[in-house]
Amino acid sequence: MDKIFDISYLDLSADDREKFHMLSAFHPTGFSVEAVASLWNGETSLARSLLSRFINLSLVKFVETENERLERYRLHDLLDEYTTPKLKADGKYNETKTSLAQWLVELFNDHYTDDISTAPHVAAERDNLLHACEWARGEKQADILALLTTKARNWFYVFFTDAWVQWFAWLEACLQLDLTDNGLKANVLQAIGDVQQFRDDRDAALDSYNEALKLFKAVGDKLGEANVISSQGQLFLPDDLEKANEFLNTAIQIYQQIGDRYSVPAQIGNYGWKLFRLGEHEKAKPYFIQAADLFEKMGLMDYAGRHRQAADANGKELSEEEQITQLTLTVVRAVRDKSDDAPRLFELISKLSVDPNSPPHFQELGNVLKKYMSGIKNPELSRLPKEIAEIVQKVIQKG
Repeated sequence: MDKIFDISYLDLSADDREKFHMLSAFHPTGFSVEAVASLWNGETSLARSLLSRFINLSLVKFVETENERLERYRLHDLLDEYTTPKLKADGKYNETKTSLAQWLVELFNDHYTDDISTAPHVAAERDNLLHACEWARGEKQADILALLTTKARNWFYVFFTDAWVQWFAWLEACLQLDLTDNGLKANVLQAIGDVQQFRDDRDAALDSYNEALKLFKAVGDKLGEANVISSQGQLFLPDDLEKANEFLNTAIQIYQQIGDRYSVPAQIGNYGWKLFRLGEHEKAKPYFIQAADLFEKMGLMDYAGRHRQAADANGKELSEEEQITQLTLTVVRAVRDKSDDAPRLFELISKLSVDPNSPPHFQELGNVLKKYMSGIKNPELSRLPKEIAEIVQKVIQKG
């Protein structure tokens, strides 16, 4: 096969060959032109032009995606195996992998609170992110691994749930590799605590949060300190509201000290969402209302509306048809309005899609709505019962 590949490869200049080698740093599923431009230290337009030449030489191909807004490319079949040894022979394999990792860190950091509907180009880098994490672990690059796993924390926690086993292993590897930066170590411990809390391993989560809190205090990171304290309080929900509120109020005091107005209602709302997910609708209602009131005072009417809607929905007995209509409508509106609550909504429907206690058609509804939030405007409905498919299609079409 190498001789066949050589026909096109040898037609390249030395500089273009070097650039072509660097494409093997990506996961075989593909890459964006922006990522390529970053690795090549050039303009996006020039990168696109050279990729077009590679396409003409059958070295690179377009990647067809369900989201028409995405521009993705990949090496032709088997060419990753052909180019990787060449990149290593150049002596630039780890240098290129490091540059890619740094680009991913910046990308996920810039879109930390975004979601699949508002930043589909970030979601498309999932495989490259996982690929980079495994490379960093193998090369014992503790700092890079810590940055990759914590800057993409929200994406792992909400959207890349199928990679949780790997994510948790990488977080633990950061500590095993003797991570020396206390700020990074604190963020790693906080993320570990979040996973442990989700698994309902409360004692382990509390230990992780306590260690993270010590480090945040040591480096003077008041925001990190407040976020951890707020997370600690959630461990006491729903059984001990008084204890949970003590932690929440302490966190709120710190947010107010550092002038972080947004985090106050956001964390109050998070307590409501945690109770909501636990089925404690009446206990969640006061948190939703308080968060909505505070968001309104800040002029964040979309946030306020979402929380007030959640408060009004609590405790109401809805028919199955009404539940399906309301859930689908909420998703459609969140995508249409590019709501900042979309990540939390995506988390809820992701859990619905795999909840063994939900009826099979509700699990499939969760899968359909996940695809819709991922940018697929006409998701396949054939696996839903006919009457439910009609409801979903009607709501989506009305938009």
